[in-house]
Amino acid sequence: LEDGSLKDAASIFIKCDVVDSETGQMFKWFGMQNTNPQAIQEQLEQAGGKDVQLNISSPGGDVTAAAEIYTMLSQYPGKVTGVVQGIAASAASVIAEACDHLSISPAATMMIHRSATRNEGNTNDFSQTATTLSKIDQTICSVYQAKTGKSRDEILDLMDKETWLTPKDAVDQGFADEILSVNNKAPQM
Repeated sequence: LEDGSLKDAASIFIKCDVVDSETGQMFKWFGMQNTNPQAIQEQLEQAGGKDVQLNISSPGGDVTAAAEIYTMLSQYPGKVTGVVQGIAASAASVIAEACDHLSISPAATMMIHRSATRNEGNTNDFSQTATTLSKIDQTICSVYQAKTGKSRDEILDLMDKETWLTPKDAVDQGFADEILSVNNKAPQM
């Protein structure tokens, strides 16, 4: 980032809730910022293969929408560089792991956890939901594993604990590549 290699990169913003494309259209109509697969796909098409920089500050949201965005970014022909500006939590942390290089602000955090949902119904419904969530956890675990090189057991343990990562933790554990250098422009006393 310091060498100016991304000065011509297209900026894409991963902000606010991660939602499915249909919900994203509704949010947009109400003037509510969101991140959704259709919007990201359109921005990637506009970037036309040139490098992109993701600017991330999102509490997460819909994991299937995040998985779709993760896949689009992973398959994108240009270099994808990311900066966690505030928070990359839950589903947003999955999106962040698609970056070829991920920086994290010294003021930012990341958070990973097991998948969750709200459900109603009978014992059969709850049993099916538990099975589905377990499978989603396994796919999320694979994403984190690919970035960090950690074992499945290590990642699942971190997910079990709802792990909050400081910038140093994120880099030390392999979820991010570097802590963003901040220019010191503060007046000297």
